[in-house]
Amino acid sequence: MKKDDDSGFDEYPPARFRYVITPAVVPVSESTSKLSRVTWMIAVYNDTGTAQSCKEITFQFPVGPLSGDLITDPGSIDPGPALGTEWSIRKDGEGVFLAIPNTGNDGLAAGESIAFIFRGATINEIPGSSTVMVRETSDQPRSLKLDVVKNEAKLAITSFTANPIQVDPGESTRLDWTATGAVSAVLSWSGNSETVSTDGFKTLTLIDTTPVTLTISGAGGSVWQTITLSVLRAKILSFSVEPKVVAQYGPATLRWKIQNATKATVDPGGVDVTPVEEGSLEIKPANSLQYVLEARGAGKQNDDSRVVFINVESVQIQSLTASPETIDLRQPTIIAWNTAWATSVVIEPDIGTVGTSGSISVNPQCDTTYKLTATGLAGPIFKTVQVKVRQTSLLPVGTIKAFAGPIPTELELLGWMVCDGRALASKDFRCLHNSIGTAYGTTGEGFFNLPDFRGVFLRGVSDASERDPNRASRTASKQGSAVGNKVGSFQEYGTAPPKNPFRMGYSNLDISRVSNDSGCQSRPASYTDSDQWVEAASGGDKESRPDNKYVYYIIKYKFVTEANNYVVPPVASIVSYAGVAKLDPAKWLPCDGRKVTRNDQPALVAAIGNSHGDAGPDEVHLPDYRGYFLRGVDGASHRDPDAGERGPPNPDGPDGRKGNKGDAVGSRQAWATGLAHNALTTNFPRLPRDNAGEQVDGSLRRLARLNSGSTAIDLTGGSGGDEETRPRNMSVEWYIRVA
Repeated sequence: MKKDDDSGFDEYPPARFRYVITPAVVPVSESTSKLSRVTWMIAVYNDTGTAQSCKEITFQFPVGPLSGDLITDPGSIDPGPALGTEWSIRKDGEGVFLAIPNTGNDGLAAGESIAFIFRGATINEIPGSSTVMVRETSDQPRSLKLDVVKNEAKLAITSFTANPIQVDPGESTRLDWTATGAVSAVLSWSGNSETVSTDGFKTLTLIDTTPVTLTISGAGGSVWQTITLSVLRAKILSFSVEPKVVAQYGPATLRWKIQNATKATVDPGGVDVTPVEEGSLEIKPANSLQYVLEARGAGKQNDDSRVVFINVESVQIQSLTASPETIDLRQPTIIAWNTAWATSVVIEPDIGTVGTSGSISVNPQCDTTYKLTATGLAGPIFKTVQVKVRQTSLLPVGTIKAFAGPIPTELELLGWMVCDGRALASKDFRCLHNSIGTAYGTTGEGFFNLPDFRGVFLRGVSDASERDPNRASRTASKQGSAVGNKVGSFQEYGTAPPKNPFRMGYSNLDISRVSNDSGCQSRPASYTDSDQWVEAASGGDKESRPDNKYVYYIIKYKFVTEANNYVVPPVASIVSYAGVAKLDPAKWLPCDGRKVTRNDQPALVAAIGNSHGDAGPDEVHLPDYRGYFLRGVDGASHRDPDAGERGPPNPDGPDGRKGNKGDAVGSRQAWATGLAHNALTTNFPRLPRDNAGEQVDGSLRRLARLNSGSTAIDLTGGSGGDEETRPRNMSVEWYIRVA
């Protein structure tokens, strides 16, 4: 910057900092031999609220004799930074001085103040107004002008400085001043007023930013000059929260701007915030509460605080609807909901976690109650809506079918499961659980068991028919399953006395009363005068059962497949048919053991294979269930004690073509009669009780005598009994699905 060159200053944007020159009114020199010398202090204040970078500040004092000039001898000025100002300053031309921040300092922090002192300036002799040019250089030049008035007054303040211009709370600064023509001086600050010498100094201890005024009086009246002493006091410029109303656990954001703080904390929690000057913090309040920001500065009594309040609203469910509420199978419905102030929303079953408001299309297969759970303050809270499904499927979920072939891997994809007693989660198989509940057992809350029909025969619930004489004592098939006269209860085999009684003979036992031929007295064998009852204690088969063949029992567990097709009985499933009219042979064939070829029935042959015997690789027998009861494949359930000894269904066929045997579908088992759980008894009349005595006259006579040991009686060696062991039954036709 050249001497007297202020061109272009007005073209620069305004300076960011505030500048104050002291004194702003100076006396002119009376002559070259009687010069007026002043000491200027230029204070620089960053009042912007944020840190500002600055590479340099240039000060230009106009040099010359004219009224618009200010000084006559620029070489007489001795520049320097005030105490605490981390800048350096040097001459940079005639009347030009360049101030540069020290290393590690790139400008002024928010609220920071610095000062530069120019000692020994000589004022020219011409009264008038002048300006000190100031230019900041940062991202671009910025400028301002400091007005200085020159007059001929004999009363003037020639210096008024503060070292340092800025202190921490509780620290001190020194004020120095000189004056001409003054007979008295008064120093005033913060409501205090003190008479001081006209040339002197004063040390002040400051708590807060303080303006200090020096007033001098003399023949010409009074003049004054004010210096603002800056105290680095922590100051919160702003503290806010957005949003001001939230759901429980928010989130919300605290934001702040702070000056002159070395540390800031937010309560509750005593969280140290960074950066201190300006920043944000995410909060997740559980309840309505106030947050307090406390800023701390470097000195004593240097704290500031602000409070904001955030309101946490209680969770609300405003609506939950299904449209339509009644649908046909495979028809969708729309579940729509709206909540307020919820932290999480879950809709069960099948939907899961959702947004606080929204809608979703669902396609339930059975009547379903959807439950919305909204979590938040005063929660969780609940609301339900029910969707009813009109069942257009031919078979309800829970239908049991016999299956005449090995279980295919795709069975469950077709909507069926093997009745093997496994535990299932209620939420995953809702329609089946709705149908059978826990009639077949449960492993705990939220679970239920499939029926376990392995190794057993199926029997209709007796209800009020009284056909099951032991209906009340039926037991649980698994933990938590039904008992008594209810679906799902279990019953061991029973053996009843035959309608055609068993008959037997016994030998080596004479029960007649005798006397000797001559009428001599004899001691006859004594006998009981009443019948004796004898229990059947051993023997018999391992169980009582009818002639039977093995099938798998399967259960329908849903209405619609993943491909959105109706669930129908699979090929090789068995139905009992109560009619006399024959079924459509394109779909159903009687289970009479006939042969079918792969060409005629490819799906059926693939399903049953040679389980029931075959006549070649491409010709197999249908199951022959005529006169047979059906029994579930034991499958290691150990309910069929003779599972390993079961014979093939086609025993007269050639080897390899007889069909399955043992614990496999299609195998055959003959009837058996086991010991009754409640022992069978029969009566024997007038059994002897002891041996007969000998004849008195010594003659040997035929007397009754007991055997020395017991006599085993084999019931099968006698006569009577029925032609088979069987349960109560009614005749039906068995048909197998072929396509």
